[in-house]
Amino acid sequence: MDGISVLSAQRRPGGRLLLWRFNAAGDTIFPGYTLDNVAVDSSRVEPGFIPRPTDQRVNVAFFFQDEFPRWPTAKVHVNLAFGTGLPFGPPNNNRYADTLRTSLYRRVDIGFQQAILGAEGQNRSGWRRHINDFWLTAEVFNLLNINNVANHTWITDVTGRQYSIPDFLTPRRYNLKLIAWF
Repeated sequence: MDGISVLSAQRRPGGRLLLWRFNAAGDTIFPGYTLDNVAVDSSRVEPGFIPRPTDQRVNVAFFFQDEFPRWPTAKVHVNLAFGTGLPFGPPNNNRYADTLRTSLYRRVDIGFQQAILGAEGQNRSGWRRHINDFWLTAEVFNLLNINNVANHTWITDVTGRQYSIPDFLTPRRYNLKLIAWF
């Protein structure tokens, strides 16, 4: 099939694993730091599935635009966007902790356009002859007022525990603009 490609990424078989070794006192052995380096016990730790930083399952956007049947100089457009969450974790270099996911991204925008100048049959004398098209547009961004998460700010309390605080994108916004083509 032309125009369709499939991207596939495979992980190295076996992946990474951690092997913790313990001495007779039950302390973890760190070579060069632990005095008693005789291992009497060990624990094998496998992280399991770790998502890639770009592992977003679905990302879809639709844009519809049409003219009103009775008013050919008026248009309406709707933008629909949906995306599943991206993986994230605490701000360190430990990829094994990046197992959290952001919330879904959902957004609906709507806009209305009206041609003020430039439609067929309009009088184009005087100063109007210098303007090819002149539109008035009213838009509502994030029509459903959904709190989408942009990223997370991490804070650490006095005990060293880290907490994730979501940073939200803008709520519903109204936009009015004039567009002129000369």
